[in-house]
Amino acid sequence: AVRRAWARAAGSLGRPAGEARDGRCSVRHFFVLGGARRERLGGGGDLLFLPVADDYRSLSRKVLAAFEWTARSVAFKYLLKTDDDAFVCGARLISLLAPLPRLGLYLGALTANKTVVTSRASPSYERWSDPEYVRIFGSAVYAPYMQGAGYVLSADLVSLAVHHAAVLPELPPIEDALVGRLVATGVRTRRNAPKQIRYRTPANRASAVCERDTEFVLLHKLTLEELEGCAATTARRRSNRCPRGPCECRSLGVQLRLRQTLVSAEPSRNSSRRRE
Repeated sequence: AVRRAWARAAGSLGRPAGEARDGRCSVRHFFVLGGARRERLGGGGDLLFLPVADDYRSLSRKVLAAFEWTARSVAFKYLLKTDDDAFVCGARLISLLAPLPRLGLYLGALTANKTVVTSRASPSYERWSDPEYVRIFGSAVYAPYMQGAGYVLSADLVSLAVHHAAVLPELPPIEDALVGRLVATGVRTRRNAPKQIRYRTPANRASAVCERDTEFVLLHKLTLEELEGCAATTARRRSNRCPRGPCECRSLGVQLRLRQTLVSAEPSRNSSRRRE
């Protein structure tokens, strides 16, 4: 479903306006699966099998192993880590990244001052407990981190996360919070992008965002039907620059002539607001 929706073998997306055709941005997608006996690629080159456990509490090990493989095997400027229930608008993501630094960049929806769950009395203990973090880092509050639904790291921070993780006695299980701690010393630009990186809520239905929102880059917590519906809806919004919809464009840096629409994530009487 993710392949059909947005993670096709795009090859390249949106060259910046005015640049030669070979200046387009190359894009590669990898689906990471644990439980393998050895590290290998499969499925036509987009399935990365890793010899790590493939359960939620092992997600940190899986993500850091994927980071290590990527840093060693792929030439890249930025890495997006996202979930399989997210829809990513690739051309908009590249447009968002284009003016930003290529070093020390950490972009996503920011969580700050989050208390680590350690009490067994907490209703979220079974899923979110993280006493390992407190034991290793000596803090009951997480370092600021980008939520795991989707965050971007520049290549240097991916390598930094791998380097710092390698010397830890164990990896705390809450992956996004751990990554925030691992890259903290290398971050030069922390970019909080909650308008672009969104969660589906009762007031922020996937169909409304995909149909009318001109700004979203990533929409999270979608069902399979919503993923496919989002792909179909965005593909209908064709233009000469984006013949397959706003998520697959031939060029970047073009000023929007239409009014921008941001579908509200907060419950309200109006489902959207517009701005010039």
